[in-house]
Amino acid sequence: KGKRLMDNVPKYKCTYISPSTMRSITHTFRNRYWIEENLPINMEEIITKHLPLEIIPEPGILENYDIDAFLTSDLSGIVVDLDQYMFGDEKTSNRLRFSFAHEIGHYVLHRSIFENFSPENEEDYIDFYKNFPETDYSQFEWQANEFAGSLLVPRHILVKITDDKIQEKRQAGFSELLQKYPEDILERLSGELCKPFGVSHHVIELRLKVEGLWPPQK
Repeated sequence: KGKRLMDNVPKYKCTYISPSTMRSITHTFRNRYWIEENLPINMEEIITKHLPLEIIPEPGILENYDIDAFLTSDLSGIVVDLDQYMFGDEKTSNRLRFSFAHEIGHYVLHRSIFENFSPENEEDYIDFYKNFPETDYSQFEWQANEFAGSLLVPRHILVKITDDKIQEKRQAGFSELLQKYPEDILERLSGELCKPFGVSHHVIELRLKVEGLWPPQK
């Protein structure tokens, strides 16, 4: 069945989206569904109140498929691991926030791809992902990840928070260290910088680099 689904691979090519275009897409999405300065963004509220989607908790998603969540093929909901959704801690909640935003990225960016294949069950859906050509799948996932990161971490707020933290370190006499050991400093700062956005330190480190905000300029 997976092979049959992949017969339509040419239809699944991802159209290139530049970083500036992606930023514009997520900015428009936030303006429509969320007040930017009210952080962290509550993805559950956006999904259930503003989008024609439902959240569908099911047991064993993470254990059986090694994923946190996935968008249903009929674009009606997001299936999420029951244990993580119902009994997770703050770290898990932040991880699910990103996972929800990632799946919304697929919903916004790749709707036509989902509409071009018709899996009959959950196994077909997972098989679709596993059989997707690596290069195309990487682009497919990169776009959803970039949508999630750009959505959850508004650039102008990240700029302000990061600038404030850098100035604080420079005033404390650490300018030379910022220039000499930027990666070591970032590893220690990321735990503070990520908190307002409700994302992991890995996400914030990536956002700083993607947005050209790290390493800090002299």
